[in-house]
Formats: sequence, C-alpha cells, structure tokens
Amino acid sequence: APLIPVDLPIDEFEIVDPERTDNFPNVLVLTLEGVIPSAISAYGQRNLEDGRIATPALDSIARDSTIFTNARAAYPSTWDAWLMINTGRFIRVTEMDNILSFEDRYSRHNNLVKILRQTGVTRWCHAHSPAYSQIIVGPERHTINFEEDEPYAEITEEESERGMYRGEKHVERVARFLDSLEPGEKFYISEHMADSHFPWYRTEDAQAEFMGYPEGLSWAEKDGMQHDEDHLSYLQEVTRMDWQIGLMLEDLKERGLYEDLMIIIVGDHGCQWLEHGHKYYPGHLYDPALRIPVMIKFPGIEGRGEEDPVDVPVIQMDLLTTLADLAGVAHSNEEVTGPFPGCTLRPFMLGEETQADYDKCAQRDMLLSTHYDMVGFIDDFKYKLIADRVTGTYFLFDLVNDPGETENLVDSHPEVFEQMLEGLRQKNRAEPAFFAGVARSDSE
Repeated sequence: APLIPVDLPIDEFEIVDPERTDNFPNVLVLTLEGVIPSAISAYGQRNLEDGRIATPALDSIARDSTIFTNARAAYPSTWDAWLMINTGRFIRVTEMDNILSFEDRYSRHNNLVKILRQTGVTRWCHAHSPAYSQIIVGPERHTINFEEDEPYAEITEEESERGMYRGEKHVERVARFLDSLEPGEKFYISEHMADSHFPWYRTEDAQAEFMGYPEGLSWAEKDGMQHDEDHLSYLQEVTRMDWQIGLMLEDLKERGLYEDLMIIIVGDHGCQWLEHGHKYYPGHLYDPALRIPVMIKFPGIEGRGEEDPVDVPVIQMDLLTTLADLAGVAHSNEEVTGPFPGCTLRPFMLGEETQADYDKCAQRDMLLSTHYDMVGFIDDFKYKLIADRVTGTYFLFDLVNDPGETENLVDSHPEVFEQMLEGLRQKNRAEPAFFAGVARSDSE
C-alpha cells in the first residue's frame, strides 16, 4: 500500500522559570558518527602505551561534564538520531520517505529550536550536511541560519595529497560562523563529526605530522582487532576526529567563549565489531550498535567528570527534556501531543539525584528499529526483544545478567517472551510519531 503524509500534533513550550531562561548560555552540540563509548579514553577503556591519550579533546570536555555510561540510540541511524535529539520524540526517517518531499514535515517538530528561541538565541549554525538541512532546518530558518556564498570549500589538491578530511573543513566553517557574530549575540552550533563514518582509512603520514604526530597514528590502534584492518583504521579515525574537536575547543577558548558554553556530546549510534558476527550498525539491534557516549557540560554546574560517571539509563530523547529543564522552559500542550519520552538529567548533573529520579529514567520502555525491517523493544532496561520480521525470528535477552546478549531466552522464558511481544505491539500503537509522519493507505 502507498505511503501518505500524516500531520502530527505540534509541541508548544512556555517559560516557567525566567531566571533560568534569562541566564541560559550559548550551546554547542557535537554528534559523533558511530563512536562507541569504549573508543573514548574518558570512558576508561583505552589504555594506550607510553601514557598516550586517544581522545584528549573529548577528555578535556569530560573533565568539565557529567559522563553518562548507559546511553542508547533507539534507531542506529544518523538521520534518525538527529530527529530524536532535536524533537525529543520517537520520530524517525524511513527509507521510503526519502523519495517524498521533505517540505517541513520534520522541521516543524524541531522542539530544540523552539526551546532555544525562548532563551534569546538569534544565530544558528547547523551541521553542514544536505540531509540535516532538509530534515532539521525549516524553511523559515534558512534566512537566519549561517549562510555563505561558498558555504563549503572543496578540499584542494594540496590538502588532498596531505590527507585532509572533510571534518577539518567543517571546523573552519564553524570558525567563520563565530567570526560573523556580533558582540552579545546568543548562538547555537550543531556539528556532526562524520569522519569516523565508514569506509575507514589510516591517516597519511603527512596529515599525521600536520596534526602534531610526526610518528604517525599507529599508536592509537592498541587494543584493536589485529586481524581486522577496518577496526584498526577506525581507532585512528576516532583520534583524528578528536583532533578536529580540539581545534574547535582551542578557537572557542581563545575567543573567551568556552567557559560559559553548554556543550552536549552525543553519539548518533554505536558500532559493531564482530561481537555478533557483524560490523558497523545499520541492520541490527544488538547493544554494540545502540550504545553511545553522552556527556553534558553546563556553566555553573561543576560536572562529575571521569571520577563519578552516571550509570542511569539514558536515551537520546532525554537531551531535549534536560535542555528544557536547564532553560526553565516547559511543555505547554501535553494534553494535545502527549508527554515526552525523555526524562531530565539535571539532577544527575548536580549530583542531587534521588532514587525516584533514577527510577523515572530506568522504569520506562523503549522502541527500537533499523533500516532493514527489524524492530525491537526494551522493557525497563531489563529485557530486550528483537524481532526480525523478514525471517520471523525473535531474540530475547536479559540485559542485566547477560549484557553481552549471548543467550536467547525465547524458548526458555515463554511467558516473558509473550509479555515483551505484547509490549512491543502496545508501544507501537501508543507512539504514532515513531512512524515519522507517514502511514500506509489501505484504501488505494
């Protein structure tokens, strides 16, 4: 049956704490393409030789942040991560949607922009990606977003020979945006750090020397799968991406903007490295494809750093709810659109969380999906059901006692399986926005 557009209710917001709203800072959001938590040394699993640090820039942010160690993506896809972060909803892009006109079907749900407008943000620098602009940036903001006659300069022959990646060009664009700001203008920057996307390549010697590593980046490969060239190259590219972030941080500090800047670091999705016989992410819902890094730095909140990370279950949609809470802005038409699935992480950032705060985040359900007709359901972050609709195969895992997802409980725990299957059905019915504003027409 054909797909037809469906208009979903639009969320609205109002100021409830003017003091928080008036004092809300500028914002930088960096999404990390396919970067798993264990690839970031601040997460404590990159023990390199000679005291080397795999991700010094991210580690420096981590020291000023609260680190969340139990975060997941609901859909292991970059585009869908952008939507869930910006809308705070289970809105996703389907493959079939790509042939339909985007218009403003998605951007009208950009709740992050609605909240930041309340705080006085007037300048926007969105991630430099055609897809991001089509999906996230509504037509009415194209004229106030950062625009240039040549918004993206091509890599020169000399730069190509040295081994420059597009990420360095994105950093240069952010610098030009900062140059364009008038004194006192409040701004929002979102950049997608995409150079860790496949295919993965080793860093050329000339580029490594330019980055300050005359001996190359082979040292970053420690703990990689020695039989897998992709994984070794991936570890190099994570360090290379971190260097790009370092350039951005150095610029912000030189301009005096870092200390009073809110920074959100979030992964778009995870990455599989043969834990279940597969690499990368798109077709599966095992935890390596879903687990993501999340770090939040906020001026005036000391942060908990590497010494006191937080293990509360986190989903990408929590970021919008947290930002709204920090900004003193509340959802004003919940009776029309329904509540947000996210919970605020502010109490955890302050170190003032109660058991009730933890339970609110942990005792909830989560829909999962992939590009390839596979869906899933997490119940209270204890059990996960994966349904491969093409083959009719089901997988049921105990996430608490079997975090590696090695034992399928479908046959041994039939009652839990039936409960999870019914939970998946009910959650799908309760979250119509999960289907991204399209529906199948049975009448045509």
